[in-house]
Amino acid sequence: MHFLPFRGQGPFHLTTEVANFLWMLHACRELGASVLKFTGASRKAEGGLKAAIEVFRHVVPVAEDMGISLVVENHFQNAFEFKEDYEAIFSEIDSPNIGVCLDMGHFASSGVDMVDLIETMPDKIHHIDAKDCRAQGTTDFVRFGAGIVPFDPVISRAVELGFSGYIVVELPRIDKSTMVEDLRAGVELVRKYTSVR
Repeated sequence: MHFLPFRGQGPFHLTTEVANFLWMLHACRELGASVLKFTGASRKAEGGLKAAIEVFRHVVPVAEDMGISLVVENHFQNAFEFKEDYEAIFSEIDSPNIGVCLDMGHFASSGVDMVDLIETMPDKIHHIDAKDCRAQGTTDFVRFGAGIVPFDPVISRAVELGFSGYIVVELPRIDKSTMVEDLRAGVELVRKYTSVR
């Protein structure tokens, strides 16, 4: 299940954020979903990463009890953007029920070495979003293979180190007339790493 962006706006919003997460965890249980994916607020937002970690302290134990994985998705210029952001989260919150949603297009945009990130925290890669990005420093997402994302080295390394979660083929609406063909190209890129044939 995909959740609205985490706002993380300081202590005043702690109760609201925790309540939102608890409601989404309840919705996951009702729908039979085992993964709750979300991203963060702007890096410039009040509270930022510190506020997010405080919310996680309250909601991760509930996620553990419910058997639901919280996956924190990176975005360009977001509180969850760099390897160091995830290291800060996991140094404070020690749980198998919180991990990384590795959004390949956004990590490429932020200049993150995804293979290094995977090798540093292989057990924390819970979900992968396959998406291509034209160039570092932009969120100009493009057709698969038209950008800078190194799909094979990243996905193959994650699988070698034990990744067995979901891989979502994510494509911006570039051209309605080629959308199905564009999505098929993404499926072909990741098919060899999945149990779906």
